[in-house]
Amino acid sequence: MKTYNRILLAGSALMLFAIASCKNSPTSVNVSAPQRQVGQSITSDTLSGAIKGTLLTGKTYYFKNDIQVNAGDTLLLQNNVHLIALPPADPTQAATPGPQISVFGTFISLGAKGAENWITVPDDRKTYLGLDSGLWGGIQFDANSGDCIIKWTHIEYVGGPSGPNTAIVPNDDHRFAIWYHNVNGHVILEDSWIHGSVDDPVRVSGGHISMFRNTWEHCGSDGGDGPNIKSGVTGDIAYNLFIGNCTNGAKLSNLGGASVQTDVNIYNNTFVNCGFRTVEAGRAGSTNIEQGARGTEYNNLIVNCKTGFRLVGNPVADTAHTYYDYQYYYGQSDSIVLGFYPNYLGGIAVPKPHDVAGPTGANDPMFVNYNVNLIDFNSFHPFEPQPDNVEPPYMNLVAADASHVWNFRLKPGSPCIGKGTTTVPADAQAGGVQIPMPNNVPIGGDFGADQQGLGADMGCYQSDGSGNQH
Repeated sequence: MKTYNRILLAGSALMLFAIASCKNSPTSVNVSAPQRQVGQSITSDTLSGAIKGTLLTGKTYYFKNDIQVNAGDTLLLQNNVHLIALPPADPTQAATPGPQISVFGTFISLGAKGAENWITVPDDRKTYLGLDSGLWGGIQFDANSGDCIIKWTHIEYVGGPSGPNTAIVPNDDHRFAIWYHNVNGHVILEDSWIHGSVDDPVRVSGGHISMFRNTWEHCGSDGGDGPNIKSGVTGDIAYNLFIGNCTNGAKLSNLGGASVQTDVNIYNNTFVNCGFRTVEAGRAGSTNIEQGARGTEYNNLIVNCKTGFRLVGNPVADTAHTYYDYQYYYGQSDSIVLGFYPNYLGGIAVPKPHDVAGPTGANDPMFVNYNVNLIDFNSFHPFEPQPDNVEPPYMNLVAADASHVWNFRLKPGSPCIGKGTTTVPADAQAGGVQIPMPNNVPIGGDFGADQQGLGADMGCYQSDGSGNQH
């Protein structure tokens, strides 16, 4: 069951209107869903400096230098928009970093299924080595910004250091695809793709998050998590597909000292081949809760990841208010199976009654088209150099190549079907857990989060067709 929540946009009052409509009558002509617009249309294909208004459906826009959305302003992308960053020849040089989008107001990307938006780089820069190069600087939000609302949008080849004149991010710091830190704001990231980042693709240090049905692929080069959640964040991370990411798929920490404790539900996600590119020992490969954070973990499908769910005892998580069960594990090698419940470097997670975590090679989830034994993890050396444009075997290519062959949906008869819980377990209910977590804003509206509750099947793809739509 889905619930819909309307997010109140920060900043000055906006006039939002539909540019097309239709009547529900036998004689009416079918008209596609109306496009939203805010402010004036932006018609020039070259963007620079402060911008506001609407990027129009079907158009391609370019930016070579930083662009900025000022406080009180909104930048809205209609669907089927291509926003192309033009990176320097060598973005690793801090004097000439890749351009970024600096947001002091509100940023909205309203892609649609079949008419997705792309925020990316030119095709000739889309190489395997480019995934780790940080070709452009991402979308960086000020601490007093408005909301971040991104739907059906590809964001890729992002990160890299900032420069001396870069807004918001300190000089030489790594940048994220999205950095958001307004504890009173909202981050809605739905049905989108994050592909290729130098460090964490998304870091949130304050705000309510709704991260549903996204694909996270090859995130982090030799460090970095998926969504890295810090102090001051509440919300949900659900129905996401994580493939070949460097360290964790999702991590929760209360580091940062905000007045709101980090509290996030992580459920019905699929993690495949994560954790093998990190250079740090003992770090997780699926999910992680640490350092004063609280959360829930249910119905996650964890396949050939360096570790299973890692609950950290040093620095200690809020274990009294953290609830977990119903995890499904597959391990192709003995070392992976030994890491299902990592008890080293502070890990304190224990098996739960409804977990599925058998011996090596047991409990194949039966993906529609992916061989879980494709990689010999006993001899896998992820740091060996790869030729340019040759993707390593843990990649899915779902975000980069329409001819990809892998399909992580579940075959009929999969042992993952029906193994999840569809109700919040009693101990978590007694602790006040609600899934999904309420946004505490009025219900309704096109800009709100398309939330989804617990699914009966393990992982992000549900046999009834709900869940992840990629």
